[in-house]
Formats: sequence, structure tokens, C-alpha cells
Amino acid sequence: MLACCIDRNYAELAAVMLRSAHLNGNIPDVEFCILGDGLRTRDKDWIQQSVGRPITFIDIDEAMLRDIRYLRTTNAWSRATYARLLLPDYVGERHSRIVYLDADTLVLGDMSHLFTVPLGDHLIAGVQARGQTSLRDMNRRLGRSDEEFYFNAGVLVIDAVAWRNEKASDRCFALLHSGQFSFLDQDVLNLLVSGRALQLGWQWNAQMEDDYGDAVIVHFIHAKPNSEECRHPQQRAYLALRADTAWANAPLRSKRQRHWKRIGHSIRKRWLAVRRRFEAARSLP
Repeated sequence: MLACCIDRNYAELAAVMLRSAHLNGNIPDVEFCILGDGLRTRDKDWIQQSVGRPITFIDIDEAMLRDIRYLRTTNAWSRATYARLLLPDYVGERHSRIVYLDADTLVLGDMSHLFTVPLGDHLIAGVQARGQTSLRDMNRRLGRSDEEFYFNAGVLVIDAVAWRNEKASDRCFALLHSGQFSFLDQDVLNLLVSGRALQLGWQWNAQMEDDYGDAVIVHFIHAKPNSEECRHPQQRAYLALRADTAWANAPLRSKRQRHWKRIGHSIRKRWLAVRRRFEAARSLP
């Protein structure tokens, strides 16, 4: 199974990403799945029309929200980011392996290797995280050795059988509720699978310092390809794919829209804080 987790803000990105996997990924028999937070019927219809193959949609329900509703979010990371921790439990036992892709990735070539690479005793396979924070600093925040493998969670291969058998979702949420993490569920995933994460080559999650021309999957970890600010060398490839989707004529997102998104996120956080205090008060004897 190829899966991603989104809310409405990432519907366009998910549609283009899955279309790129359909056209370029060489995975004709793989089921595509979206675990969605608040997707409307029109969102699903547009995604389905755009991708070019059947999509399985799973809606985030109240049982899932029980685990994620009050976890920390940011303007960049919504509560949908935590949904990937639930995927193996909700896609069904017939799926022994899940390849998870963030919506802000793009498949440029044959990705079938991710569905056959031997995992052995590894619970997850991923690619070294790259960015402004050094490997040493990311590990020291988590109390790990400086050079331990720390992966970016935007492209993951998950042993779904071992995940379910080991109740890994419950362990992830226990960690999340135990403290604050700078990179939210990515930090927790790295802690959970310390010593059991298989390192993949950079071409499976090309982030910022690589020759994107040789990448199989690129990851727009900063400005998104549907924004006016994006200067990524593969934005043109994104827009070419988008031209055959329901978002073909959508304008690129502006700084003003990002500003209003930040305001909306702040309002939601305050409302959730009030709701949480109210529920806590009701539970008192």
C-alpha cells in the first residue's frame, strides 16, 4: 500500500503526489490510500479524478481523535501529521507493508524498490534528515549518540505486521504525551525505532542538498510547490503534473494566504485549550 495523511490544506499536494506515483512510480498493482482529516466529498472527488486510479479514503474518526486531538501542532504541522502513526492499525491486516509519502513529495521515477527492499528486523526504513538542524543536535535533543541514524519522516517504509504486533502506535502516543518534541512525531518515531531503522539512499527522499536531477522522490521541505515563494528546481515538474488535475487553474498560494493560515491556526489552538480545560473540569468529582 502507498499511503499519505492529509487535511484539506494539503488536498492539492496529495493529488499531484499520487498522480506522480501513478504515472512515474512503476507500481501498477499497489493500492493507494489517503487517511484524511476533515476532507469533504468534493475534496475526495477532485483527488480521485486527478490521480487516475482508485483511491481508498479513510476518514479520521472520533477514536483516532482521542489520541491526537490535544497534541501540539504548528502552522506548518497540523494534527494530520500524527495520523501516520495510526496507519498500520487502520488499513487492515492484509497490508503487511506500507510505503508512506508526505503530500509535499513528488515521484520522478521507478519507486517499486520501496515495496520489495528487505527490512529484516527493521521496523521502518527511511532517509537521513537534512536541514538547518545538524544530525548531532537532533540526536542530542533526544538523548542519543551524536551520529545515530535520524531519518526524515516524509518517506517511510513500514513493516505493518511488526508495527501492529508490537503495538507501536500506543507506544508512540505514550511518548508524545510524556513531553515536548521539537519535530513532533518525527522525533518520536526516531526514538521508538532506535537501532531498528534501515537507512535508505538519499534519492528516495531528496530534501535540500542533493542533485535533484538524479532523485527518485523529491521532498519540498520548505516552500511548497503550489506557492509563489517556491524556488525548488522541481517546481516545474510539479506544475506540469498539476496541469492535468482538478487544480490546473488554481492560483499559486501567496504570503497573504500563509498569514491568514497562521491566524486561523492560532484561533484553533486557543479554542482547543479552552475545550480541554472544560473537559478536565467536567471530569472532576
